[in-house]
This record gives sequence, structure tokens and C-alpha cells, in this order.
Amino acid sequence: AKIVQSSQQRYDDLKQKWEDKKSEFMEQFQSRKDAMEKRKLRANDLLAEIKNMRKEMRECANEIREKETSITKMVNKLNKLPKTIDRQVYVDRILGVVSNLENQNKQIKQILDDVASLQRDTNQVVDKSKRVFGIVDNMVFTSASTSKDINSKRQLNSIYRQVVTMREYFDNLVDTART
Repeated sequence: AKIVQSSQQRYDDLKQKWEDKKSEFMEQFQSRKDAMEKRKLRANDLLAEIKNMRKEMRECANEIREKETSITKMVNKLNKLPKTIDRQVYVDRILGVVSNLENQNKQIKQILDDVASLQRDTNQVVDKSKRVFGIVDNMVFTSASTSKDINSKRQLNSIYRQVVTMREYFDNLVDTART
């Protein structure tokens, strides 16, 4: 009876230790999963911002092309006009258009700088997430491989599959953002 009692006590102690470790791992997993979700949301926001900036860049580039065409037409009209007409009025108009084009070129340059900055930020988020995925993969895999309880192994295997799936979804999201 004493042996059974000491075995039961040892079993209860080990069971309690396992439950403590299990809850600690689950808390870590949940906090990392939450952090990953936050990063995903941030990446989505950055992706939307990049797409908007690209759209603005295309619109600005088209506008510049149209204005450059307009300038060429105006210069051609100016050259065809009789020389006695006050050319200063036309020259002032052309200089105004040129000034507007220069301002738009500055704006486009700023947009390109912003896009480059967002791409750097996206790359940093991707690098960080890869490191976190590697750590989580390793932790869950190690826990699953060292666990002796079948139920906990099943749970850890399920968690591992979910982490792998999450990583694949995130990689797809990043690929979408870069296209």
C-alpha cells in the first residue's frame, strides 16, 4: 500500500508539472499567435498603402505625359503664330505649365521614396515573422517529440500543423503584396 501511495504521489506530482508546463507553452503559443495576427494586419495595411501609392504614381505619370504632350502642342502653336503677336503672354503660359510639371515631378519623387520606405518596412516584417515562425516551429516540434502523453502529442501535432499553415498563408500574403 505504501508503494502504491508513493507511486500515486509521484504520478500526481508529474501530472501537475506537466499541466504547469503545458499551460506555460499554451500561453506562449497564444501570445505568439496574437503577435503574428497583429503583424499580419500591419502587413495588410502596408500592402493597401503600397497599392494606393502605386495607383497614384501611375495617375501622376499619365498626367505628366499628357501635360508634356500639351506643352509640345503649345510650343508648336506658338511657333506657327505670326511674329507680331505679343509672345510674352504665351511664354508666360508655357512657363506656368513647366513650373506645374516640375512640382508634379517632385511629388512623384516623394511618392517613390514613400514606396521604397514601405517596401523596406515590409521586408523587415517578413524577416521578423520568418524568425518567429522558426522559433515557434522549433518549440512546438521539440515539445511534441519529447512528450510522452498521446493526447498532448496529438494536440502539439495539431498546433504544429496550424503554425505551418499560418506560415504558408503569411508567405502567400507577402507574395501578393510584392506583385
